Amino acid sequence: MAELSLLLKVTVVLVLALVTARLGSRQSAAVRSLALACAFGLLLALPMTALMLPARAIEVPPAYALPFAREPIPAVAPAASASAAVDVTAAANSGVAMPSLRVSLLMLWAAGAIAFMAPLVVGLVRVRRMRTNGRPWTVSSVPSRIAIALHDDVRVPSTYGFRHPVIALPADAPQWPEADLRRVLLHEMEHVRRRDWPVHMAARAICALYWFHPLVWIAWQQLCLESERACDDAVLREEDGTAYAAQLVSLARRISRQDTLPLLSIAGRSNLSTRIGAMLARNVARDRVARATVVAIAGVAAVAALGVGPLQAVTSVQRPSAESARSRLAFESVSIRRTRSSESMPCCAIRYSANGRANGSNVDLVDLIVSAYDLYRWQVVNAPRWADARVDVAENRGFDVQAAAPRGSTGDEMRQMLRTMLAERFRLAVHRESRTQKVYELVVAPGGHKLLPPGATKYDPREDVWLRNDPMTWTATLSVDQMTTAHLARNLGFPMGTLVSDRTGLSGTYRISARWRSAPGTDEIFDAFPAQLGLQFRETTGRVEYLVVDRAERPALDAR
Repeated sequence: MAELSLLLKVTVVLVLALVTARLGSRQSAAVRSLALACAFGLLLALPMTALMLPARAIEVPPAYALPFAREPIPAVAPAASASAAVDVTAAANSGVAMPSLRVSLLMLWAAGAIAFMAPLVVGLVRVRRMRTNGRPWTVSSVPSRIAIALHDDVRVPSTYGFRHPVIALPADAPQWPEADLRRVLLHEMEHVRRRDWPVHMAARAICALYWFHPLVWIAWQQLCLESERACDDAVLREEDGTAYAAQLVSLARRISRQDTLPLLSIAGRSNLSTRIGAMLARNVARDRVARATVVAIAGVAAVAALGVGPLQAVTSVQRPSAESARSRLAFESVSIRRTRSSESMPCCAIRYSANGRANGSNVDLVDLIVSAYDLYRWQVVNAPRWADARVDVAENRGFDVQAAAPRGSTGDEMRQMLRTMLAERFRLAVHRESRTQKVYELVVAPGGHKLLPPGATKYDPREDVWLRNDPMTWTATLSVDQMTTAHLARNLGFPMGTLVSDRTGLSGTYRISARWRSAPGTDEIFDAFPAQLGLQFRETTGRVEYLVVDRAERPALDAR
């Protein structure tokens, strides 16, 4: 539920920022604008810290999780059959692979972000061209590092520029009364001193990323207002408020339409009445921000980013009541130890024996999940790096797991016990996610099948290896004395990386033997099966179930 976690954190930050701006009316506008600017910086930092820092899980009740974000899986539930996780017939009739709801929402977010970001980018390009169109003008009271440019198409004074700030003035500014020009320049120079234009451009880009959140636009409007009021206060510390208010009203009348250029205009109509009311009010703090206040507010934002960013809401595992705890399925004893040799290759899965023992040597967490939920490895997604030894065999050693179940326990019951162990020892929380994707049907090739009569050795899926892959020659060898095509199709989900269903119509048991090159990027299996077995793969689409890991913690290891 990473998206839900981010949405909750963003909402909390925006609410706190707006409440602070409202309750901080006794503080100067400069302080309030700084707090809002830091809030926007925090909105950008939250997803970055969530990606870079280790996640810290916070449990939330399933009722508060978004319906599209999870389909809760209890710690103990009936075993799911991977072969039943696809409805090929219904999907094949449609012929179109539809994205999941989560993917559709992400696509909608991306489209909205582009739509809201595009006007900003176009406006910045136009502002860049303005620098070459303006006529330079020099005023002795303005520092040389700040350029002044006269523009025929600029109606009211504005400011722009990242490293090289520019004050853009109307072409008739040289004919203005000296007092009017002085007040305008005081206002715009305060924008430059405060670096308002770069801050506003960054905040506007952040608004485009969070375009769907109404509070982000309210915070944006409040930031614009407080920034203008902070610059108004710089004027009022030296000039008369009544004359300045009258001048702003006069400048606002010059605006004939809403300009789309991303400039800091001195007399925007949207908040002019609020600004004039603040100018004429008495007992209003108009000080600049003290250095200590800047450090304090920025420090709080940094601590919040580092402390809150890694937090992630996960669906809480339903704890059984005392009565149900006595009746739930669990191993009588469990031992989890770290595999001693880091050179040993990862194993495969937990093996269940008829005497109630479950053992796994050098298995990783993904192996355990696969065994507990009867899935393929590729169906387990979002697992942490340490949980998958195949990601980095040199660093990620597996676990040696030994568990004892009551005698007479069935395979399904032992899988449920394994889920209980994962929830208790690994603090595992997962949810289901159904996706439409490419799947295959195993059918008889033209000319008939070439399967041989069954051999003497009965296939035991708990003990026998049906497929071997030589990593030195990249050769896959399928060899089994007795197997049905239905069982074969189910097993083929491993090398095919997607689900395979049996559509051969064959009900007997056969000896099956085939060999093909399995190097990455090769599809020799598609030629090997028709040539050697008289079977072929027919591509279609279907709904495939995935298991998404919301939370997993390293277990406390038992002593040897």
